Amino acid sequence: MLSFCIVMLDTRPPLSEGSKCKSLYLWAKSWTSLIEGLGIHSLELVQARTLIALFEVVHGLYPAAYISVGATTRATDALNIHSRYLSSPDPPNNGTPTPEVAFIWCGIYTLDRYMAIESGSRLSLTGSVTPDIHDGLRKLICPSLYDEDHTSAFYKVSRLYGAADILDKMHTALNNPTGDSAADAQHIMLLLETASNLQAIVTKDIGYTDEVYSGALSLCNTGLFLAYENASKLTFIDEIITTCNTIGTMSLNDLLATLAAKLDPFVNGTTIADFDRLSPFTMLMVYRAAALVTQRLLVENTCQDNLRMLRIFRGFLRTVSERWLCCERYLELLDENTTPRLLKFIEQGQNTDSGNT
Repeated sequence: MLSFCIVMLDTRPPLSEGSKCKSLYLWAKSWTSLIEGLGIHSLELVQARTLIALFEVVHGLYPAAYISVGATTRATDALNIHSRYLSSPDPPNNGTPTPEVAFIWCGIYTLDRYMAIESGSRLSLTGSVTPDIHDGLRKLICPSLYDEDHTSAFYKVSRLYGAADILDKMHTALNNPTGDSAADAQHIMLLLETASNLQAIVTKDIGYTDEVYSGALSLCNTGLFLAYENASKLTFIDEIITTCNTIGTMSLNDLLATLAAKLDPFVNGTTIADFDRLSPFTMLMVYRAAALVTQRLLVENTCQDNLRMLRIFRGFLRTVSERWLCCERYLELLDENTTPRLLKFIEQGQNTDSGNT
């Protein structure tokens, strides 16, 4: 079943009725339910479930993806993985945590953060369902951060987990403030500093040419987008709020411009994207950037810089949609929040760029 799900995830769209990709997906969903109905449950089956949830996320299959992430969390709980392997401070030798166990929880934890960000202000599921997994995961993962082999799978998952944890804390802090403005602001500033430091470390490890493919960097950027967007929308009340608004707006501008510059070579054809290396968190980050710029253009429709960046973001999503259908969904969501006049300007510019290329 696990091997079958790997093949399914590696199969290219379309997902139309009768297509190979659609058939594999429906078989995987059916067989998973059948196996569980027979009373069979195993680590490999949970891994297969996680891949099915990932497939639904990267192809924009909703509400199936939302349901699957929750079901996979419960399926992992059913194995008592976190209590058996992670909760005990001194686990017995025969209960030593394995990379497979850590990978499963990191995968579920990270996908859950993805779903939480997509759902707006709602909190993640794993934060409340399995609060005791975090300390155990840190004990497993933190030692690998000193691993000299930065290309190892464990090292990459370690960084991905760290970025997802920062994003979760940022999302929670922004949507569930304590009521103490000074303490909340200090906490968010600390998270911003942590996210920036992690970005610098990951970039140094992987090199600038691979930044677009890093899920950890994409999650960090998404957290920064959330914070800077929130700060840029603050109402001018006093000097402190005004300063936060100014810094948030400037930082958001810099972040958007930097992202557009990194994606431009993939849109104009200078660099060919390796679709299979792209993280779903990269697509989410680009969508959120495009949504932010769209909101700006609805207010400042004469800003050419914003229009240029939006064309790059939409062009990247359109290019990647050939492999991962979630980008089609993102483009549809963007169109729903775009006026016909603005959409016409965007399409005219993209047609001109295509002709020049």
